[in-house]
Amino acid sequence: MYTSRLWVHSEKRRYYRASVYKDLLGHWVMVRDWGSLDTKLGGTKTELLEGFGQGKAQLEAVGKRRASHSYRLVEADGVGLGVC
Repeated sequence: MYTSRLWVHSEKRRYYRASVYKDLLGHWVMVRDWGSLDTKLGGTKTELLEGFGQGKAQLEAVGKRRASHSYRLVEADGVGLGVC
């Protein structure tokens, strides 16, 4: 199971991606990465989750925050958030 979203701010030439998946040990994790569309500068944060439900809620919260900062969703994978 893997769910990922990508947001882009075209004026500032920035991106933000958030992914939720189950790792090899069976733990749910969220990986966030961000940076410039023009350089390799950016960062990554990995967070251990309590379960898929928490990941779903956090992806929705990230989407709201990105939208409030004028980012737009440009890519969403084919896996729906309601599928486990």
